[in-house]
Order: sequence, then C-alpha cells, then structure tokens
Amino acid sequence: RNMLVRTPLDGFVGTMQAIRDTDYTAATEALTQPALVIVGEEDGSTTPEAVKDLADSMQNAQFEIIPGAGHLPCIDQPDRLVTLMHAFFRVNLS
Repeated sequence: RNMLVRTPLDGFVGTMQAIRDTDYTAATEALTQPALVIVGEEDGSTTPEAVKDLADSMQNAQFEIIPGAGHLPCIDQPDRLVTLMHAFFRVNLS
C-alpha cells in the first residue's frame, strides 16, 4: 500500500501503459536457457493462468505457484521463494 501511495500518478499510469502496449511473445518463445517462472497463487493482476501460459511458451521453463502469495511473493512468502530459487540454481547452474 505504501509503495502505491508514494508512487506519482503519472509514473504509475505510464508504467501501466508500457506494460499494456508491450508484446514480447516472439522473444519469449525464442528463449532456450533454463528459466524459473514463479507466480503467487492469489495474484489478481498477473494471474497464475497467465503466468502458466507464459511458462508454457518457453522452451525450457519450470513453472511454480507459491501458495498464499499475491502479486509480490518476495514479500508474502519470501522463504518459499528463496527455496525455489536455490533448488533451481543448484540444478541449472552446476
């Protein structure tokens, strides 16, 4: 809440317009390196279904849902996020 309240309206609107108007579909489909794609189970703005579609469009993606997390899993469930990241890095960076 504090982050949104302190964000200037023009900056927020500009960011939302950039996100709305950006299409990285072809670039995402061309990715071949391992990727960890994570979403909060309760994310209402970037839904788990949308994030799953993103992961499915990538050639080498691991998709994970963090239960009890919203749009910012790093705040809602930081320990679970770190656990997923460590496991992914152990397998893919060794």
